[in-house]
Amino acid sequence: MNNSASKVAPIRKSLIVGWALCLTTTLVLGVSAAAPHAKQHRQKVVTAAQKFKNIKVFKSLPASQLLPMMRKMSGSLGVSCDFCHVAGNFASDAKPAKNKARQMILMTAGIDKQYRTVENKVTCFMCHRGKTEPVGQPGGEM
Repeated sequence: MNNSASKVAPIRKSLIVGWALCLTTTLVLGVSAAAPHAKQHRQKVVTAAQKFKNIKVFKSLPASQLLPMMRKMSGSLGVSCDFCHVAGNFASDAKPAKNKARQMILMTAGIDKQYRTVENKVTCFMCHRGKTEPVGQPGGEM
């Protein structure tokens, strides 16, 4: 290898290593060298409490996730929306089942927090199995 080629090789290696470190940092930190002001252009997430009336438990949940969450709960209990909600007035607290649902949501969240379950695995379906009453209570059949 000639003298000039031996001087270029270490420079190439350091450039490659530098680019690799930069790319790794970008991927790990989520930082883009091309868009340093990207953080300023992000849209603010609209919460359920901002979009819907009378939200008491899912206040900080993104509004876009509220209806899918409601569908999961109704499927887990085998009921339709009007089991907990007054038809045409979802904000109403007239039905006792709505407040019971709030208590149950807080209960499952508390279990997840207390036992640090992964990805909030405690769900309505775990006990209800598509029924309005929990299935498999102590002393009963599962």
